[in-house]
Amino acid sequence: METATTLPEINRAQEIDGLGIKLYFWSRSPYVLAGLAAVILAVAAGVGWWLRAPDGFSNARPGQAFIDELDQPQPDMARVLDLLAGFQRQQAGQTRRVFADVQFSGAGERILRSGLSDDDKAVAVAYAESVLTYDGQPSADLLWLAHQVHPLPHANELVADLHAAAKATEKAQQYYDRELRFTPGASAARAKLIELFHDRHDYAAITRALADPAFKMQQTPELTLKVAVAGHRWGDLAGPVTAIWRGFFTPLPLALAALAGLVWLVIVLQLGQPQSLVCFRTAVPLLAVVAGMASTWATLCAVFWQDEMWGLKQTGDLFGDAAYFIGGVGVREELVKLVFFLPFVPLLLARKNRLETIITAGCVGLGFAAAENLIYFAAAGPAAAFGRFLTANFIHTAMTGLIGLAFCDALAQPLKKGWVFLATLPAVILVHGLYDLILSLPVGSVKEKAGLACVAGMLFILLALYFFHQLRPLRGEATDQVSLAAMLVAGLSLLTGVIFVCAAHQLGFAVAVVCLLLQVFVLGMIAYLFYWQLGEGLSAAAQVEEKPNYSL
Repeated sequence: METATTLPEINRAQEIDGLGIKLYFWSRSPYVLAGLAAVILAVAAGVGWWLRAPDGFSNARPGQAFIDELDQPQPDMARVLDLLAGFQRQQAGQTRRVFADVQFSGAGERILRSGLSDDDKAVAVAYAESVLTYDGQPSADLLWLAHQVHPLPHANELVADLHAAAKATEKAQQYYDRELRFTPGASAARAKLIELFHDRHDYAAITRALADPAFKMQQTPELTLKVAVAGHRWGDLAGPVTAIWRGFFTPLPLALAALAGLVWLVIVLQLGQPQSLVCFRTAVPLLAVVAGMASTWATLCAVFWQDEMWGLKQTGDLFGDAAYFIGGVGVREELVKLVFFLPFVPLLLARKNRLETIITAGCVGLGFAAAENLIYFAAAGPAAAFGRFLTANFIHTAMTGLIGLAFCDALAQPLKKGWVFLATLPAVILVHGLYDLILSLPVGSVKEKAGLACVAGMLFILLALYFFHQLRPLRGEATDQVSLAAMLVAGLSLLTGVIFVCAAHQLGFAVAVVCLLLQVFVLGMIAYLFYWQLGEGLSAAAQVEEKPNYSL
């Protein structure tokens, strides 16, 4: 009784204003979070404007790169010829219109005034005449140079290039052989000859050529892979696929992929409501991310096997492309991710916790997306890849999470839940394929492209809605000191800002805005679905009625 009477009197009129309490309410205030996001994005816009590259939408003349190269004190002959070849690759009938500033009269004069050697000038002028005046047919001057007793370097190679472009492969091979006979060090001609054999599917000729030590430099992982696929030697894919896969890990995309993966990993781990920083719900999902990254290697192997054996190609035809994206891309990616999720299944079934199951499966998808972004950056270029760093991580997390949860449910209750997995797997594959198909459709205007992008965004949002619908009843009632809303807004704002700065630096400010606009909108919809489905924050501090619970 004495102890009770000595306790200090509690002043219930005094507000509790400790840092932990403030952090709890700040992280749930729409004003604080909106202000934080606005500051981050405004800073990113300013830095992006400061570091912006020349605008990709500028009206620079199409032949300016060719002119700039010739204006160099010592022009690169290989670069000059490559730019001229680029004019030839334009659509038939458009060369003179599109490259009016570099028609032969102007091109010839610039070449003659350049710092090229006399021999290189003669070859370049003759090639320019062939490309810009004779619509890709070898001119008399170029043929004369190629048939000298001692032909000038590049002359026979360029005649061969023109024949190869016209699909006259036999003549092209003859002139490549002549170039190699008179100019043994012509490595570019060797590479083009190998490519010619590949286009003709003459893999026996490639094998014979590669037996020559002079052709060893042409034995790239890509070529080794093509020969192995053509011969159906599937066991030989591992080496070249590994070399190609490692080549995707370059500094800029790797840094962006790591940041995007880390942001989404923190969000997904918080969705799993771990009891401490080191526990099953943090350790196992990290291993799942690693497994997901490794699954991209297996997916590359599946790409080459599936394309060769099933004959699926992206051709521009609607039905053919639908088969490619749904039966090809969707099937292989979802099945491969499921295979790499299998090692975690026995442990998850033993623990009988469906929240841990969907989070672990989702982390396999997250790891896959992080590594796949590197592949897209290398294959499709920054303009196509920057937007993926914002949205691909979540969509793969959701798809693999849904499939993994349905699979484990089917194993636990095959009679009751087996049909759910049999419906979920093809449904996710269909959505995956349709999403990729819609974004790949050729369009004639920006308005049409925006319309298709909106349709794809709706598919994305419907998938996200179903994912949250499955996830919501699995989470407990405990709240976090720093709300999921705050982690989501801060993380995605930071990620969007960093990617925008990189895009502006690489592509130009206006191009960066256009490339990321749709993804930012879709990202905003995902954030809204988080709040709507999970009921986490974005209510003013005065409206928060629950008592703080600081459990992790």
